[in-house]
Amino acid sequence: MLGLLVSEFVNMVEARHGVPMADALLFGTELPCVLDDDLLAHYPSVQLRVLIDVLARRVEQSPHALLQTLAGRVISRIRLANPEVFARHADLFGQIAASSEDAVLRSYDTDESDAEEIELLVGERVAAESLVHGLLADLVRYERGAVSTRQRRTRAAVAPMRQSMR
Repeated sequence: MLGLLVSEFVNMVEARHGVPMADALLFGTELPCVLDDDLLAHYPSVQLRVLIDVLARRVEQSPHALLQTLAGRVISRIRLANPEVFARHADLFGQIAASSEDAVLRSYDTDESDAEEIELLVGERVAAESLVHGLLADLVRYERGAVSTRQRRTRAAVAPMRQSMR
């Protein structure tokens, strides 16, 4: 799930602030490592908060607004890449406002591998619940202003994801 969120985070940053900003964030930010492989399928709250906090400081925007945009983009991407998965969990995904950047998302080329990836990541109800509940919980935390992380230097955690997206 971290890969889906980071991938859409990169797309959001590139669309709004350019490739250099996305590269600076990914290669200049150390994400906390998750050592338990079973946790990779769960919502990566700590890692996502680090990325959102660093972006918020750099662009001087509210972390809540940035996460809301990202959440909408993720749900829109699921809808576009695999409408069957979206329909299967529409009650869950509908809890997150659709992104206002649908026009940008519509330009993505989606293919069978994108549909398969979405099926693997959030096809099961428990995974879809983890994604939606995680995003909503982080949105509530940011709305209350209770989340704060510090900027860190890069480690190998994000670099392989960035390379695989090219």
